[in-house]
Amino acid sequence: MLHMTLLGLSIGVIALSFVLAVRDQATVVVPIVGFPLPEVCSLKRMTGIECPGCGLTRSFISTARGQWRQAWHFNPVGPFFFLVVAAQIPYRAWQLWRLHRGLHEFQLRRLTLALLVGLVVGLLTQWIIRLVT
Repeated sequence: MLHMTLLGLSIGVIALSFVLAVRDQATVVVPIVGFPLPEVCSLKRMTGIECPGCGLTRSFISTARGQWRQAWHFNPVGPFFFLVVAAQIPYRAWQLWRLHRGLHEFQLRRLTLALLVGLVVGLLTQWIIRLVT
């Protein structure tokens, strides 16, 4: 069930990255209707300070369009995170195939832990740098 859930979430996130658009560097919109999505960061709404994850949605959208500089500008960890999410699609599909065939789940615990730690450290590091500069 975990693999099915993560596969569905990954497909959804990547698909939305290709569907949504960034308008005026700050607003994410649904392109056909031009409907702006609301600001979801509570920290930014309450204090005006961006959180470590601020800009990830805009970074994912820019990465999906191949706009690497723009993606880096929104959140430097975004392009790497996008690739990690995109890699979940073949990996989770493969895991589901293995389980369906009666094979054991392939374990990548060290790699998973390293990616998770890397993402958290990257998000916190870029956040601290942005706060200081």
